[in-house]
Amino acid sequence: MSALYRLPREALQMICDSLLQPEPVLAHKSKGFATLLAVAITSRFFHEHALNAIWNTLPGYSMLLYTLPRDAWIAEVKPLGQQDLTSITELSMIRPLVAADFIRLKHYAWRIKHLMLPMGRDYFPKRAQNHQPRPSVLKALADAFRLEMPGEIMLPNLFTLYVGCLDNSDLPALKILFRSVDVLFGPKLRDFFITTDRPPRDAFGAALAILTEVCPGLLSFNTERVIRSSPLAPSVSRALCTFDSLDVVRTGSIPISPEALLHLAGLVSLQVLECQMELDSEDQFLAMFEHAEDKGYFPALVDISLVHQSSLALPTVVLRAVSSPFLEAVIVEVRKGLIPAQVVKDIFTLIASRKGHAHMREVEVGVTWKFDPGDVFTFDTIKPLLALPELTSVIVGGFAHYAIDNYALFTIATAWPHLRKLSLVPQTLDDPPKPLATLAGLISFAQNCPELYSLGLTLNTDPRQLLTFYVVMRPGFGMEQRKLVKLDVGRSRIEDPIVVAVFLSDLFPELLEIKNDFASEVDLEEFRGDDEDERKRILADIVYEDRWSDVEWTYLPRFVQIRKQERNWGKKMGRKTLPPMKITHTADATRLGDL
Repeated sequence: MSALYRLPREALQMICDSLLQPEPVLAHKSKGFATLLAVAITSRFFHEHALNAIWNTLPGYSMLLYTLPRDAWIAEVKPLGQQDLTSITELSMIRPLVAADFIRLKHYAWRIKHLMLPMGRDYFPKRAQNHQPRPSVLKALADAFRLEMPGEIMLPNLFTLYVGCLDNSDLPALKILFRSVDVLFGPKLRDFFITTDRPPRDAFGAALAILTEVCPGLLSFNTERVIRSSPLAPSVSRALCTFDSLDVVRTGSIPISPEALLHLAGLVSLQVLECQMELDSEDQFLAMFEHAEDKGYFPALVDISLVHQSSLALPTVVLRAVSSPFLEAVIVEVRKGLIPAQVVKDIFTLIASRKGHAHMREVEVGVTWKFDPGDVFTFDTIKPLLALPELTSVIVGGFAHYAIDNYALFTIATAWPHLRKLSLVPQTLDDPPKPLATLAGLISFAQNCPELYSLGLTLNTDPRQLLTFYVVMRPGFGMEQRKLVKLDVGRSRIEDPIVVAVFLSDLFPELLEIKNDFASEVDLEEFRGDDEDERKRILADIVYEDRWSDVEWTYLPRFVQIRKQERNWGKKMGRKTLPPMKITHTADATRLGDL
């Protein structure tokens, strides 16, 4: 014990903080928190440090009420109306607050650094996660500080703030929330998140105006959960133009103005940008960013996501203006419309030829909402990206057909050995063109991409192409890939689920999920129209959906188990397995097309 007394205060704080580290076992999630509570109560030596760790991060501001006099508020347990949902404890104020009520709050307030979502940390006890304050609680706190203690900061050391409401449809409550939320603002606030999807325009704008005054050093601004976007755009753009230290900006579906984007482009601190560009300001965007390659815009950017309503042209212009040599992730999307394959190839060429392209890890291009079928995505389109060997994620959407054959898949798999996610799945069409790639094309990923966990491809699953293949060798040539857990096959038709399951079980024994885009029995139950052709289409889809379900839930797990039993039996009997064979030459890859 004497050695503990010689430790510096920082070491004691680190000991207490370490008790809240993530636990791998679900049953142990709250043990560290419970230990801290016990230490705070029983140990004078660790008391202050344990309190610092406990109060450092709270599941919302509802916990603040427990520092106020008990006659000022009430707690009511309310069911949520569904059997599978836990009841919540709703907190309400029953009298106005005065300065004397905040004595205990001030004792703890300086320790509070982060106000998270109730479910934001798994070590919070269930009873704390289920607490939901009514907006009147925040209003009472705000009124008291404005009237009783003007100029005082309630949470002077707050770094992170999540703002949200349990009922996003309660507009009066949301107005109260955003009119009062500034009581939580402080000069040290660094990370600001809006977690409600429909903030009222005027109250939201007023809150942002105060945020810019009180928190000039803000580092992270996040409104990506907001879906009621256009009315909020002016307020968000004005706010962004006032912050000079931002390193993360995520505005989601809220479009930002050219002035806001230009301001962000000049920030030397900005590392992450996810935004949508205003539809009616294209000329201004072009005037600011066209031919701006030598202006040094976005000098430190690492991740960029640009969304436009209908065209990839403007995001491409902005992407060309990025000067950062550290860029690792690029997402370029349109909300609706047709994206030409040549434009996508131009984007890929731009990414592959820019300064610092060796850092590139993730590339995504697609249509997020309404898709117009048209162009065909070919291997030639994706070729420029093959010059980026460190890619870990490539997602391309917005095409009706991907003319990618087995040889192309081999080239892709060997070019990106660190690949973790690949998606080349056509947008849903009732009668898509026949895929060029077969099941044999999956061999390239099993052999060359050991970290791949998610793969999306449409495949020709005709088992007749695999007959000669099975005579000579196992599907994977003796090699297995155990990281792949998700396979998206789009509208790949399947005739023999047993053959497909045999094939997949050998290549990817840990495969857990097979996603397809066929209609299911649920779609038939929900069908209410009189269109007999649509009903027949759903019935035809159900046949293929059922077959893929059989592969996923019935045959695949069984064949994985059978192969395991065969290996164990072979070891017992002293049988030697054939050495694994890897396809490494172009000639071998070309023969994949004949399998």
